Order: sequence, then C-alpha cells, then structure tokens
Amino acid sequence: MKLSEKLYSLRKKSGLSQEQLAEQLNVSRQAISKWESGVSVPESEKLIVISTYYNVSVDYLIKDDVETSDSIQPTRSANKADTIAKYVGLGLCILGFLFLIAWGIVMISNSGMSDNIANSSMITIDGRGILLIVCCVLVAVGVILLLRKQSRR
Repeated sequence: MKLSEKLYSLRKKSGLSQEQLAEQLNVSRQAISKWESGVSVPESEKLIVISTYYNVSVDYLIKDDVETSDSIQPTRSANKADTIAKYVGLGLCILGFLFLIAWGIVMISNSGMSDNIANSSMITIDGRGILLIVCCVLVAVGVILLLRKQSRR
C-alpha cells in the first residue's frame, strides 16, 4: 500500500475530514488532499508528526510493502489531553471572571468597603483580598492552559 493510500485510510479510520486533520497537523487542507492523492508527499518533519498523531511508525508510513494491519488503530490520546486542557483552561477563566464580577458587585454595593480602600494608603490582605487573589489565580491558570495548547500547534 502506498503512502497516499495509508494516509487516506488512517484519516478515514479516525473519522476526520481533511480540514479537521489539516488543523491538527497545522497544514492546509490542500496539502492533505495532495498527500492523499499522491501529487506530493509530506516533509520528513510532518511524517513524524503524522506518525505520532496516528500512533504508527514512520516505517509503516513510508514503506510500500507494509500493508495495513487491523491491529493498527489510530489513537488521538494526545489530542484528547489538549482538548481537556482547553476546556479546563476556559472553565477556569470563566470561573475567575465570574468571581471577579461578584467581588466587584459586593464592593459597589458596600460603599463603606470602597471608601476604606480609597482612603487607605496600604492594602491589607484579609478575607476580601484573598478572594481577589483567588480570582486572579484562576484566570491566570486558565489563560496559561489555553496558551499552552495554542503554542503546541
């Protein structure tokens, strides 16, 4: 089986469209189409990424005499971890922002607290300050998780 046929077969077994796979591999949909039709072949770096993505060896991909085996099942566990990190990061950001909004509403509704902060030359960390720090940490961790996923692409 040729490289182009293997790439097509692996993509179909994974249930992905050319566009979805292109997004995962950080290439264009046209590149996937050219690879699958045999018009061009992926660069060696992309072959390594493809082999890792589908959990197959590079030898399997490039050697024509190695036929498709039913035992070869493409896995996307790394992508599942990225997806989970994305949703956890997004959830933490939203939770942090909601807490910040709630804290702001409490501050506005309790004018005495706002006056104390405005008149003080030093901010002390008490129960109210800790809530603000927790909110900021939640948002920061969420943003880090989201940016970490983006930098892997």
